[in-house]
Amino acid sequence: MPSEEMLMILQEKLDTLAGEFNTHVKEEETRWDSFIKVQEDNTVGLKVLAESMTAHAKATEGLVETWRTVNALQRFLKWASSFAIIGAVIAWTSQKFFPT
Repeated sequence: MPSEEMLMILQEKLDTLAGEFNTHVKEEETRWDSFIKVQEDNTVGLKVLAESMTAHAKATEGLVETWRTVNALQRFLKWASSFAIIGAVIAWTSQKFFPT
């Protein structure tokens, strides 16, 4: 059977360990609360970033559509100018060989 003195030493060690454990629990709660706060801040930041990127994506989409329109107009003008070149060649040929 353990002696009275041995029981007192074990009780003191148990009290010390219980105090250290309670301190550890409080530290972990504080740590997790700070993690949660940082996570919430990150979530808000990501929402703001997503909203700003949406506006940027819409602007880029508008730019792409404008570019496509200008490109189509350029192709049309190139196609139409081929008729002018053919007409100029015919006019030059007719003036050269069939002067009026």
